[in-house]
Amino acid sequence: MDSAYDNKVIYPVDVSKEVVVLTLHPRPFMDDETIDYNKQFDYLKGMVDFLLGNQVIDIKDIYKYIFINHKSVRYQLCSDYIMMVKSTDSDFYSFCQYAIFQIENLLNYYYWLKLSDNVILFESFFPCKEGQKQAEHVSEIPYATKFTKFAREFLRDSLNSPTKTNFGIQNIAYVRHSTLHRNSAEIEKYEKDALLEYNRIKRIVNIERTPEEKKSYSLGVKIEFKQKRDFIKAEVFLNNFIEAIKPQIELIQK
Repeated sequence: MDSAYDNKVIYPVDVSKEVVVLTLHPRPFMDDETIDYNKQFDYLKGMVDFLLGNQVIDIKDIYKYIFINHKSVRYQLCSDYIMMVKSTDSDFYSFCQYAIFQIENLLNYYYWLKLSDNVILFESFFPCKEGQKQAEHVSEIPYATKFTKFAREFLRDSLNSPTKTNFGIQNIAYVRHSTLHRNSAEIEKYEKDALLEYNRIKRIVNIERTPEEKKSYSLGVKIEFKQKRDFIKAEVFLNNFIEAIKPQIELIQK
């Protein structure tokens, strides 16, 4: 290997007690003020090898999170990205799981930056339901609540309709959540019945569908996405989400 990449930086990843070895220089997760990351980017176009498997990641894909100033957040995002692309072709669930980890981490970071110093604003953004205790930390807010809040503001088109990325992220979340509890037999039957209803509804013109049929159609789209195992499309949706949240984070982080 070229001497420019001789340094090996070992970062533990809290997944199955594995250790990922990134072979690159300079180290992207260190907050060294002497490093100008923008100037270093072109010279860091080598490939990142990691020890577990024979896969190779282009360094520019790791640097998609260089805009995150917080070292721990940036490290976790990069680690989850590595574990996502490490997923085998048969493990679409794992791929979607690590994609959602990245999305929720970005949402947590964004709302933490925006709301952590303003209790009143926090409570107005995420009010508690009657009889429930008011959440005090972003991590206490359910993922779906945070995503819905962000999507309503930033993942809508010029006609104020949800974007493809909005729906795409929901599809990825379905894959992850539908296998979370490992009740495979029940889920398989549930999805088989849902697809029968979905195929029936597809023959009905959209404007003539009832609200319940529209809900069933949306579920069918999610199940179809899960069965197709489209890794490329899932990563496109993730990248589009990153591009949507990136300018919002850059506006408020120090």
